[in-house]
Amino acid sequence: MKGKINSDILKYIIGNTPGSDRLKLMKLTFLIDHYDPIKRKLRKNGQLNLNFIIYSYGVFSFEVYNALLYLIKNNEVSENNQRVLSVKNVPKLDNQTRVIVDKILKEFEGLDGWELASKTLSMINISEMNKKEYIGHPVKSLITS
Repeated sequence: MKGKINSDILKYIIGNTPGSDRLKLMKLTFLIDHYDPIKRKLRKNGQLNLNFIIYSYGVFSFEVYNALLYLIKNNEVSENNQRVLSVKNVPKLDNQTRVIVDKILKEFEGLDGWELASKTLSMINISEMNKKEYIGHPVKSLITS
């Protein structure tokens, strides 16, 4: 369903990436939506079918942001003073989704949110220097494959 994120995916990402913050969660969700871990490149049509745009810190989805705020408000996700996210109960994902998510998390686990912001921008051929030119642009229109 377009524009709706499965909250279990967000909780799964948080539960399997200790020390994650909002920035890292956003970039990992983008990669889960648009990155093909087999071909190791972005795909225009995402598997989550979310709307991402270019924003101040790179790729951004209001659907993901609002879903995260909802989870925090309903005490399903915690955020400490340093903005680190945690979840008490990590949900199980269906096997097909879990395999893809785990591959992506493993590939990008060593990068923090800022590194992922830079990496995801470079994947769509945008540099930090020219990012402002693309603010508000839908990411799907910028993915070339």
